[in-house]
Amino acid sequence: MGHLNKLHEEYASKGLVIMASSPEPESAIQQFVDEFEAVYPVMIEESDTYAEYGFGALPRAVLIGPAGRVLFKEHPNRLTVNDIDNHLESIKLLPEFPKSLSAVGKAISKGDYGKAHKKATTALKKDDLKETAQQAIDWIDWLGTTWMETAKGASEAGSVHAAYTCYECIEDAYKGLP
Repeated sequence: MGHLNKLHEEYASKGLVIMASSPEPESAIQQFVDEFEAVYPVMIEESDTYAEYGFGALPRAVLIGPAGRVLFKEHPNRLTVNDIDNHLESIKLLPEFPKSLSAVGKAISKGDYGKAHKKATTALKKDDLKETAQQAIDWIDWLGTTWMETAKGASEAGSVHAAYTCYECIEDAYKGLP
């Protein structure tokens, strides 16, 4: 599993989060972490996520986009650097927020994108914050568009409940914006 450490080191700054998940007991997972010197998060699977995502045999490598849509779900040997690069091309990363824009970052971390958008829009009036505030607004708008596309795709695929749930999340997260 050294290749996962390598992917983590190479792609973390580009927005890729490497995680491992297993339904095994904590002692087995800790043995895995120790043996492979995992530098990425490893979690204990306590629900039916494997079944919900339609996993058959394990192991599975999964790329999940920012709106929760599964982009890749295959055996890890089939995941290539090109797959990762292609998916990361469409990802926007948040800027680093200076202390004077910490309220924008806090609102984003709480999933209150409507509030974050309003605060960033107000910050556009200050020359020293203009660029970072615009990057935050662009990211918030990009994420909303991504979620809308995911909801539309679910609706078109006949997953009405999934689409409804996604639209409901968007409405809540973007409260206060048209």
